[in-house]
Parts: sequence; C-alpha cells; structure tokens
Amino acid sequence: MTTRERTAATMTAEGLTQREIADGLGIDEPAITRLLSAVYRKLGTDHSGLAAALEPT
Repeated sequence: MTTRERTAATMTAEGLTQREIADGLGIDEPAITRLLSAVYRKLGTDHSGLAAALEPT
C-alpha cells in the first residue's frame, strides 16, 4: 500500500469524510474515491472492515 493510500485509509478509519480527506491531502473527492477503492481491494475488505484491517499484526 502506498503512503497516500495508508494515510487516506487511516483518516477514513478515524471517521473523516471523503471531503475532509480530500481537503487534507489536497486532492479532489473523485480521487479519494478511487484511492479508497484501491485500498479496499488491496486489503480485501470494505469500509466497515477498514479499521480492523489496519490494525498492526
């Protein structure tokens, strides 16, 4: 996972909205949607399982 993907995933797990994440990363909302889709695909989870997937092992 790229640094940007991990940052966006962590922000999502913390409860930030896609708009807040986009503003924080300086990119647009469609880019966040694509970024998070890639994260979910790589982690084999969806939004509801994101926090658990990010827990260190």
